[in-house]
Amino acid sequence: MAATQSPFGLLARWHPSGQARSNQYENVLISGQTPNIYYGTPVCLAVGAGTATPKVNNGNAQSVTVTVASGQVVLVPVFSATAATCPVLGSFAGCEYTDLNGRRQYSKFWTSGLATYSGTYTIAYVWDDPENVYEIQCDGALNTGTNAYEFYGRQANLNSVDLGAGTAPAGNAIPIGQSAQRLSATLVTANGVTLQSSNAGQFVIVQTPDINNTAGNITDAFPSVYVKVNAHQQKSPIGIVASI
Repeated sequence: MAATQSPFGLLARWHPSGQARSNQYENVLISGQTPNIYYGTPVCLAVGAGTATPKVNNGNAQSVTVTVASGQVVLVPVFSATAATCPVLGSFAGCEYTDLNGRRQYSKFWTSGLATYSGTYTIAYVWDDPENVYEIQCDGALNTGTNAYEFYGRQANLNSVDLGAGTAPAGNAIPIGQSAQRLSATLVTANGVTLQSSNAGQFVIVQTPDINNTAGNITDAFPSVYVKVNAHQQKSPIGIVASI
């Protein structure tokens, strides 16, 4: 039973065709870039314009504190005051880079401000398939419904704060490098999937923990749910038209 917050970010659990696999993106992490991007952090792609605030396709901006050249694509975490309106590419699954000693490194997370060796390339691994099914914990008790079937097709947004970047829930230490992003327990709509509507959420619930009895109950204080990305950055989602 999920009676306390013990978030783990957005983790890919399966794909309709089988196992979920990450894709690699080269040079979308740049030397000195901030903030931390944890394992399981929801991410999206942003385009630089010669400033330290690259733009996401719907106009949102995420500061990375280093100048991003015009046209340079960078990977940024989706958590900020505008998290609920930001499209989602997928979930961060680790990275590779060459450190200042010239050694190739693999890490499950990107450290804020990490300096890489000049002239080398980075690789970011992202679970990015639009059909992936992810597991994520809610930030509280769901605001509507008491039976598993009442949640199918319901939509929700990310919490604006990734606890992995701040204070962990009391008594629940977050593993080093692990995201603690959560899904808002206040669902976007009480009427399931809404086509081409401004109230569409970033995620749509496709399954609840009651199905396999391994992750608690939908009426828990902090239930986990299985979701698909609705506002996917590379696919027109339900309710929001995506463009890059």
